Amino acid sequence: MRYVKQVAPMFNVVLFVLSTVAAAAEKPQVAISTSSRFLVAPISKSANVRLVVRMEKHERNWELEVGCDGVDGGISTSSTKSFWNGEKQAEIYDIGFTLSPATYDCEAVLLRKQEDGKMKKFTSPVVEVTIH
Repeated sequence: MRYVKQVAPMFNVVLFVLSTVAAAAEKPQVAISTSSRFLVAPISKSANVRLVVRMEKHERNWELEVGCDGVDGGISTSSTKSFWNGEKQAEIYDIGFTLSPATYDCEAVLLRKQEDGKMKKFTSPVVEVTIH
């Protein structure tokens, strides 16, 4: 019985490692990141935030929306790029916002039209941005 108690925790660790490797093997459809440095305007007490969005190019990509939602009193803002009009896609987009002091949750959402005509949504992990 003592042997079983010692093996059980090791088994959980192996499952965690395997699930992490499998998740890392899948290529994300959309990802967002930001620089740790922002250009701060001292007079207006705002900052120009640059977000970098990476997405997989696909012939059925329909729309890319990047947004920041204020968590503690900040504003909500977003920007949308449409691909349905035949415009060529890039793999990387730089999106800029002017944000007032607050904490923001920023994310990117990619809409892709499926063969059946329905839209599939791919959402990036949230990036937290704090402006002091």
